Amino acid sequence: MAFKNNLKRLRTTKGLTQSQLAEALGVTRPAVTQWESGWSEPKMGTIERIAEILGVRKMELIEGYTESSNGFVDIPLCGSISAGKPLEMLPISESFPCPLKYVEKYGENNLYYLRIKGNSVNRIFPNGCLALIAKNIVAGTEHDLFAVCINGYDATLKHVIKLENGVQLVPDSYDPTIHALTFDYTLPDTEEITIMGKVVWATMPFDWEL
Repeated sequence: MAFKNNLKRLRTTKGLTQSQLAEALGVTRPAVTQWESGWSEPKMGTIERIAEILGVRKMELIEGYTESSNGFVDIPLCGSISAGKPLEMLPISESFPCPLKYVEKYGENNLYYLRIKGNSVNRIFPNGCLALIAKNIVAGTEHDLFAVCINGYDATLKHVIKLENGVQLVPDSYDPTIHALTFDYTLPDTEEITIMGKVVWATMPFDWEL
């Protein structure tokens, strides 16, 4: 019973039709219909493949999230990100709870936290808070905040404005001395910009102090 409900919920959250999932699995659409109706269940190998396609763990398909999770799922804290000057990201072996609604909306494997350092987006998020990044979202409006990788090594948190000849990274700060960064691709040796994902939520760490 849990599997059929989880499959339908996670499939629709991913934005896939039954036909699209069936095609990705190499099965017929009626087979997916039977699984979601509870008339049959796929073999464990197929369940593992479904989990891979949907970007979730196998046990999320089989059992789902239980009440014992208290509405939260642990998401990796991958490193630090500068909200002022770009700062080299440092991997950190930690995790932090994330509200279940974001996990269901974006997929657990698409989410990670980055710790903000600096004040260039302090109109929105203060120094020290944890930004939740959806790595499967790399486009939006100039009002969205994105984690942006510069030259493959350093990262920063900014609004992203695409220009005809490049990209502008715009702060959102109370500090008037913090300015936008412009990358003009018509100039030689301009650093490459890669969008790492959209900020979809943020929270304070447990040890936060005023």
